[in-house]
Amino acid sequence: MRGILIDAYNKDVREVTLIEEASTLEQMYELLDCSSVECVVLPGGNDLWVNEEGLFYLTRDSMFFTYGQSMPIHGKGLILGLNRTTGECKSTKLALEDVTDGVDFYTLDEVQELVKEEF
Repeated sequence: MRGILIDAYNKDVREVTLIEEASTLEQMYELLDCSSVECVVLPGGNDLWVNEEGLFYLTRDSMFFTYGQSMPIHGKGLILGLNRTTGECKSTKLALEDVTDGVDFYTLDEVQELVKEEF
């Protein structure tokens, strides 16, 4: 299954392959370096999976990303397609270049400034 991994710490967006015969959830944990995930629904039948507990582990060196209209997300995110009928993950059809063009990376200080500007 084809996914797109966004890594704020390495300022990297790349394609990844999940093995369909293996546990998708376990592979998400490994790719996102976490033990609990949360889903951000994206338009067009895709989801962005993130570390549900990411904000619990902030440091001065924390890095964030946004994709499209998302709020800043700490760490990493994994885009996968979704079969809306079965609720199962599937390969994303998004082009890597389109995702890369829609991602911005931020430091913790930059995110704090963004929040100040909005409120």
